[in-house]
Amino acid sequence: MSFFASAAGRLRAMPLKMKAKAVGALSFCLLFVISFSCTASLAYYNYSFKRLFDTSYLQSDAMTAMSDLGRAVAGYEIAPNQETRRLIEDQFARGWALFRRFPDDPRRQSEESRMLKNAILRTYATYEKRVRELFRMGSYGLHTTDYYVKYYEIVEIGDYIDTYLEQMIQENLREGNSLYQVQSRILFLAPCLLAVLLLVSGMILFQVQRWFSGQIIQPVIALADAARTLAANQMDIPDVRVVDSVDEIGDLTHTFNRMKDDCRNLLTAQQEKEELTRELYEERLEHIDAENRLSAAKLAVLKQQINPHFLFNTLTIISQTAQRENADETASLIQQLSVLLRHNLYTRQDRVTIQQELDILYSYMYIQESRFLDRVVFWVECEVPPEAYSIPTFTLQPLVENAVSHGVVPKEQGGSIRVKIGIRSGALRVIVTDNGVGMDAAVCRRLNRLEDVPAGQNSGIGVVNVAKRLAILCPGSTFRVVSRRNIGTCIRMELPLAWAENHNKEDAL
Repeated sequence: MSFFASAAGRLRAMPLKMKAKAVGALSFCLLFVISFSCTASLAYYNYSFKRLFDTSYLQSDAMTAMSDLGRAVAGYEIAPNQETRRLIEDQFARGWALFRRFPDDPRRQSEESRMLKNAILRTYATYEKRVRELFRMGSYGLHTTDYYVKYYEIVEIGDYIDTYLEQMIQENLREGNSLYQVQSRILFLAPCLLAVLLLVSGMILFQVQRWFSGQIIQPVIALADAARTLAANQMDIPDVRVVDSVDEIGDLTHTFNRMKDDCRNLLTAQQEKEELTRELYEERLEHIDAENRLSAAKLAVLKQQINPHFLFNTLTIISQTAQRENADETASLIQQLSVLLRHNLYTRQDRVTIQQELDILYSYMYIQESRFLDRVVFWVECEVPPEAYSIPTFTLQPLVENAVSHGVVPKEQGGSIRVKIGIRSGALRVIVTDNGVGMDAAVCRRLNRLEDVPAGQNSGIGVVNVAKRLAILCPGSTFRVVSRRNIGTCIRMELPLAWAENHNKEDAL
């Protein structure tokens, strides 16, 4: 009893993981012993009876082989040719293969069985020898007195072999009967032994289950009940009883009790902070509202910005043109300038059709092409109906202006600007490219992050302002700038079709 008490004490002191491994190992050993005992017993009995049955089948096959050999020898008398001789030789080979397979184990075979096997092998060798002597007589010796003497001697030898085989079969049956008498008594006791093993293992597993329930399941259930009560904001509950254990369950119970006390204190502090949090939230809402109003004001201001430098240059071009040409070209320049100024000063819409934006762009480029002549090449590829789709106001002209002022014009031989509009991957895609001087990678990264660039790097209302307005007016849109020094710049915008499509006539106005 002291041994079991010591073992129980050591088990309680183990960590929970080690306890689980010990219980699992004990259960596995019990199941293994029971399964191995049953399997070994059945395998032993099966092997014993299988050996007897295999010996019986082998002896029966040997009897059949001897009968076939006797018929083959008799057939040789009728037709003494190569075919019947080959058949007799095959039957002899078959007989030898069977006889050599007869068991000859002193531990499992009786002395009489082994003596019979030796007698059969010697007699079978004599039998084969006499048959071969019959073959050597040839066809000239058929139906002579010597032939029949040898033939009947062969038949008599075969009868001896048959007699030995019958005696061996009888001996095998006698051994099988003795084995059955012994093993039948063991088989009668096997269920009793199995029942005892099952009873003992059941009692052990029952004790293990009781220990497992008391040490693990019940404490976990108590912790779960206390946790549900705590989740219902009922903090005034007694501490969970700590089990008599130093494993993880005991640590978990101590930790839960401390956590319960901490939660009670935190709940009090949380209630005191709720009012302050509510006030901060209201102030945050007011701040967001103020930021929205500021964004709207900035958008209104951005729409009114005009580049005075551009206006000065335009007026200078008009003056120079009026001096060297007739008034027709001057009138065209003034007309395009008035269209551009009227659009910049009086447009109040947040979005316009692509056609309206292209009209403003054509007016702007008419002035620029008059100024820079062949140094600036410009064209538009619009793959969609321009009246059917909209984009934010003041989108194309600032980007093209940036390409002219900072991309193409600084290049000595000039360059080209292309505006391409189409639908790709379920979005309205607008691309503005030029083969100008390009920009540094650092400036390109700042533009993609919608950060302001140093003075002199943007023109008009600027690329950054266009990107910011696009993000405000068209949620879900994308804006990307790619540029390389001495290669050019590409600006790509993608707008969701659901936003860009004009579903009624009012959107197209």
